[in-house]
Amino acid sequence: MALEVIDFRSKKIKKNSSKKIPPLKAIEVAKRKNVSAATVTRWMKREIDPLPAKRNGGLVRIEVDDLEEWYDRNFI
Repeated sequence: MALEVIDFRSKKIKKNSSKKIPPLKAIEVAKRKNVSAATVTRWMKREIDPLPAKRNGGLVRIEVDDLEEWYDRNFI
């Protein structure tokens, strides 16, 4: 009877190797899109289709995927 060897480490390494881009600060969004931080703030405060942002206390973070989808929808 043969024994099957299962390597759990390879799955764990693959799982950890996928690097998720951390959410951006408003100033990082401004640099990425070549606009001022005030413009990014205005985008977040728009009544129609505001820039999606997560607020945690006084911190504002924008997911890169959300930023790119929103930007394409509004400026391209």
